[in-house]
Amino acid sequence: MADKLVWEKGIEDKFRQIINKISLFHRSIAEGSIRESAQLYATERGSALIEEVDVVKAMFMGVPAAFAAPMKKILDAVGIDYAKYGFGK
Repeated sequence: MADKLVWEKGIEDKFRQIINKISLFHRSIAEGSIRESAQLYATERGSALIEEVDVVKAMFMGVPAAFAAPMKKILDAVGIDYAKYGFGK
């Protein structure tokens, strides 16, 4: 089903902004992992649309806790309010 998923308007651009802010060393690993997880979360919701919540959840669930603070800064920088999805400030 992942090949039939589409991105909510503007979210794929924000996803790319997020990935571009990750260190070059971790970028390719993070991109694949977060993209795959976001697709999975959309599918689990029964949606063919990858939404902001899916990207946020993928980041918080798939990124090691040691990177939580930098990840929050990145999300803030691209204008994503992760707290509204239950991932506190």
